[in-house]
Amino acid sequence: MEKQKGTWRNATDNAKRILRRGDRIRCTRCGGIKRTYTFECWDGYWIMSKSGIDDLAATNIDMLNGKPVDFSVC
Repeated sequence: MEKQKGTWRNATDNAKRILRRGDRIRCTRCGGIKRTYTFECWDGYWIMSKSGIDDLAATNIDMLNGKPVDFSVC
């Protein structure tokens, strides 16, 4: 459990350094469905999209502006 928390924190810290308003991010949602969102801002540790979705986690992002990304290892 601690390793998972560390990975989540690391991914969030890396994403906070890299993501800029307007970036296109693809996230895996419940059920394995992948959706693309436009990054707007941070709400604590959660990513908020331009459309108001506010429960996106950095560990679930696999694409940034059309390129593969893994924030847990940046």
